[in-house]
Amino acid sequence: MSAYLVSPEQIAEMVKWAKSGPGRSINSYNIYTKKELNTEPEALVKTLAQANVDSVNYRYKEYPTENFVASCLAELKSGPISLVGKSYVPNRSLTAADIYRMCSNYEYQACEPDDWITKDAYWIVQSIKHMAADIMSDVATHKWGYEKGAA
Repeated sequence: MSAYLVSPEQIAEMVKWAKSGPGRSINSYNIYTKKELNTEPEALVKTLAQANVDSVNYRYKEYPTENFVASCLAELKSGPISLVGKSYVPNRSLTAADIYRMCSNYEYQACEPDDWITKDAYWIVQSIKHMAADIMSDVATHKWGYEKGAA
């Protein structure tokens, strides 16, 4: 399996998207460790970026990644900021499907450590993927559960 650093823009856009829409809320709990997560945008970006660095270093040992976390934070802060709630504004052309795929790609690059599912980054990315999947499934005939004969 290989690992590489995703682009700083990718991590920033995943977080911006997850924190920007109505009804979007990142699960603030690591279910494995039973600890609360800091869901401020900067903390999310730092956690995701560091997990990607850790994965690459786990795989390739001492891969040069010194500035990656800082680059991801700079990318988060480089775009417009909404005055309402002071949130970062995502690229509006990104769909829920785009975000889901970006999360899947990120997860593949960050999952090298044997204890990946214990990491806060794992639970953050699962939460973002779940939000995206919920939006994509708005077209489902069965909105919640299955009811025979429902159309």
